[in-house]
Amino acid sequence: MKPDSGKIKDINALIKKCRRGNRNAQLNLYRHFYSKTFAVCQRYAKNDAEAKFILNEGWLQVFMSIGESSRPFEEWLNKEIVDHAAKFHKEVFREGIFSSNIQQLKVEPPLNKEFNYDQVLKGVQSLSADSRVVFCLEVIDQYSEKEIFDLLNIDKERLEYCLAKAKINLIKQLNKI
Repeated sequence: MKPDSGKIKDINALIKKCRRGNRNAQLNLYRHFYSKTFAVCQRYAKNDAEAKFILNEGWLQVFMSIGESSRPFEEWLNKEIVDHAAKFHKEVFREGIFSSNIQQLKVEPPLNKEFNYDQVLKGVQSLSADSRVVFCLEVIDQYSEKEIFDLLNIDKERLEYCLAKAKINLIKQLNKI
């Protein structure tokens, strides 16, 4: 799907049409926000194919509840896509297999060079699903610990472990470049 770089003149009118099930309006909205929402899904996915799947499932959810929030549309849309992408991996947190001893994780030396977006994205995508989701929610999308606990149904210990593991493994991946 190619994104539509054109401006939407009246977002509220388009949303009303989407609520009525107008397929052209839905397609226009999808195309307009494709690049932005796909970039969100790429952060949570292990590859582009999984990101596209998450994106399309997320947009189905968006169209089922569009116009029900009092938030500005773009803010609401971003939250809906992020929440859906995180929930896509929720089952990995139910497995309960993790080392609770965070002290065992050794912190790598800080990075001493700069990386471009694609290099960082590749590093994030290489993380295990649980680490990737927690890292993206807390570090990139700025969710609070409480929001993460509620969204993923995990405790503070699991969150801290996943975040520490993500940071260490991301640094290792980037240091290989």
